[in-house]
Amino acid sequence: MCTLYKKDKGEVAAMILDDLVNVQCPIGVKTIENTYRTIWEGMDGYQGLGRFTLFPRADNNFLVWPLTPEEVCGTLKSMKKRSAAGPDRIKLADLIKWDGKGLKLSAAYNCMLYNGKLPTCLKGSRTTLLPKTSDHRSLSEIGNWRPITVGSVILRILSNILASRLNEACPLHQSQKGFVKRHGCAENVFTLKGLLTLSRKQNRTIAVAVIDLARAFDSVSHVHIRDVLRRRGVDDLVIQFIMDSYHKAYTKIETANGSSAVIKIRLGVKQGDPMSPVLFNLAIDPLLHFLERKGRGFEAAGHSFTSLAYADDLILVSDSRRGLQRNLNILQEFLSETGLKVKITKCGGFILDRVSRTRVLNACGPLRLCDQDLPWIGAGDRFNYLGV
Repeated sequence: MCTLYKKDKGEVAAMILDDLVNVQCPIGVKTIENTYRTIWEGMDGYQGLGRFTLFPRADNNFLVWPLTPEEVCGTLKSMKKRSAAGPDRIKLADLIKWDGKGLKLSAAYNCMLYNGKLPTCLKGSRTTLLPKTSDHRSLSEIGNWRPITVGSVILRILSNILASRLNEACPLHQSQKGFVKRHGCAENVFTLKGLLTLSRKQNRTIAVAVIDLARAFDSVSHVHIRDVLRRRGVDDLVIQFIMDSYHKAYTKIETANGSSAVIKIRLGVKQGDPMSPVLFNLAIDPLLHFLERKGRGFEAAGHSFTSLAYADDLILVSDSRRGLQRNLNILQEFLSETGLKVKITKCGGFILDRVSRTRVLNACGPLRLCDQDLPWIGAGDRFNYLGV
């Protein structure tokens, strides 16, 4: 195992995770189908971006050039050889054999992009459920399963290329570390630890709120994504193609006990599509920029920290209870405008204050979010952030 780890860390990780991947969901197909139909075909609560409209403009130089055979070949080589086939059952190896130089695929992709249309035959997906926990006792609850939705590998190659280009064209707020080319998870954990250490050493107040966005990837509005892309000035044809890729998109959920009926994807992004993390991060980005401008942060190293984000894992930070409540009010306004929700029972907050020379915890009135008290994280409590 140690020798293999040195050669291929990903293979070792896959071996360790195989036990989880192979776990079959015990929940009935109809229950699963009804749950996700309610989510993906549900009511769109998005109203608009409201005040959350100031962020950097896109650099379309990364987007408007035709896709090249070299880009396609590079993507073919970078994708995992064991990449799951979509509903058409076409495998990566099939495409490499058919178009190893990327000439045919690049021509087809450019035709799609220049017309702003995704062929109907590529709009179908298949969804499998993966457990969120290794605690088998919890797996009878649908909330402890994550839907992974994959389309045709033909589309996923294009999504990979577009995701890379969008990342270059639309830089995210510096507090967003999810799915970016940095050690984001570790960086956020160490940043939070550093802020807490600095607060203790300098005897300063620090206020922290841990936010759980409820099924955020599954419920973000497509109109929300479109409006952010437009506000950033992303090329019109790119926006048109992205929106068309979700127009009349659908999936079937596959389980050991059979498949669901067709479910339309009217809300949410497909967890399993390479472009989804980029689109979701862009949808959240207006909140992070607004917090930086209008919120109240914790000063450290010449920077005011108001938030730490890893995709939908969000922490708000301030130097006082009043400041943190201000940040929570901004979050509540963003949620109200966009239709996203929090699961308040999985959120929490704590305030380390100084009274004379004594450090006190949560010695103040309650924090409020979405008309509810935010649960306190006490001295004997634990909270999980990014698995730590």
